[in-house]
Amino acid sequence: MGQIGLQLWSIREEVEKDLLGMLEKVAAMGYSAVQFAGFFNHPAEEVKRKLLYHRSLFAGKYANYCRGLSKNCGLVK
Repeated sequence: MGQIGLQLWSIREEVEKDLLGMLEKVAAMGYSAVQFAGFFNHPAEEVKRKLLYHRSLFAGKYANYCRGLSKNCGLVK
């Protein structure tokens, strides 16, 4: 079977409370990759160690592209 990833934003309430614990649970459910929406005050190295331990892949990270560009960046004209 191919690899299946999970966008952590979809379980953000739980991830905000316990990021490292949720990475463990997500891996146990069979997800092999995750997309982050922040590390919730955890250093990147700590998150990387947890991913490596569970042989999980970092599938990407959500970023607010418009932050700092302009207040109207998200509007379609």
